[in-house]
Amino acid sequence: YGQTISQPYIVALMTALLKPYSESTILEIGTGSGYQAAVLSKIVKKLYTIERIPQLLEKAAKIWKELAAVIAGIISEGNFIATNEKLELLAMDDSRVSLVYLDFPSDAFARWNYNAEEERLKIGVNFADFKRVMARGKAKDSIKFLLKREGEKAYFTVAFFRGTEAAQRAFNLPILDIPEERIPLKELAYKVRVVFSPPTFFADMMRDAKVVGEELEIVADKDQELLIFRAVSETGGTYEYSVNLRESGDVVEFNIEETSSARYSVDFLTKFARAAKVAESLTIQYSKQMPLQLDFSLPGGARLTFLLAPRL
Repeated sequence: YGQTISQPYIVALMTALLKPYSESTILEIGTGSGYQAAVLSKIVKKLYTIERIPQLLEKAAKIWKELAAVIAGIISEGNFIATNEKLELLAMDDSRVSLVYLDFPSDAFARWNYNAEEERLKIGVNFADFKRVMARGKAKDSIKFLLKREGEKAYFTVAFFRGTEAAQRAFNLPILDIPEERIPLKELAYKVRVVFSPPTFFADMMRDAKVVGEELEIVADKDQELLIFRAVSETGGTYEYSVNLRESGDVVEFNIEETSSARYSVDFLTKFARAAKVAESLTIQYSKQMPLQLDFSLPGGARLTFLLAPRL
C-alpha cells in the first residue's frame, strides 16, 4: 500500500515535537501499525485513531493466525490472562527448554471491553484447537474474541467478520481448567543486543540452517562489529549467515560489550522464526552460556518474547 513503518526513534521524535500532556485529546489519522497510538495512549487523556486504509486494519487475521501457529508449535495447552490493560500468555514448553511470553495491550485492539468483576481472568486454551480455528481466518477478515457462558459451560469464542458484524463466523472453544504456573520473569543482563527492522531475514536464515544441522552457533565479534549465525552438520558441512552491524540497513541499533558465542536448538529457533512474518522488529539478546532472548515487536505495541536455554 506504499506505506512505511517508522523506526522507534522517529516515533519518539514525533511524540516530542507534538508536546502531548496528561490532559491532551488527540486525533490520529492513519493508525498503521498502531505503534504511535500505543505510545501516545500512555501519555494523553484521550486518543482517537482512524485507519484510512482498510486493508491495514484487516491484517488482524494474519497476525493472529501466525501467532497461533507459533504458540501451538511450542506448547500444547496454556492460559491466556485477560485484565483491563491487556491479554497475555506466559508458558514453558514440556521439556522446560523454552519460554514464550505474549503481551498484547488493550490499545492494540480496535475495541477492548473488560467488564469482569475479577481483576484478571484465566482462559485455558488448547492451542492445537486455537491454531486450527485461526487458520480459518481469511486475508481480509477482522477478528473478535469474547468470553461467553452457556449453562455450566464457558467458551472462548473467536468470530471472523468483514466490515460490519452483521454476518460473522464464530467458533466456540471450551475454556479448560489448566493449573496456572507462576513463572517469574526477570530482566537478564546480556552482553550482546541487536535490533533488526524488518526482521524478515530471520525466518529464511533459520530454514537454511535447518538444512545443515541441529544446532545454531551465534557469534558476536566486538572488534569487527559482526554477528554470525553458523550451523554445522554431522559430516562437517557448514552454513553461515553474517551481518555487518555497522553497514546493514536492517540493523536499527546494536551493542556488543564483549565478543560472545553460544549454541542453541535449530528446531526451536525455526518455530520462533515464524513470528518474523508479522513482526515489525526483532531484538536479539544473549551472552555466553546464557539463554537467548528474542523479542518480536508486533503492530499496536504488542510483543512476543521467547527465551531459549543454551546448548552446553
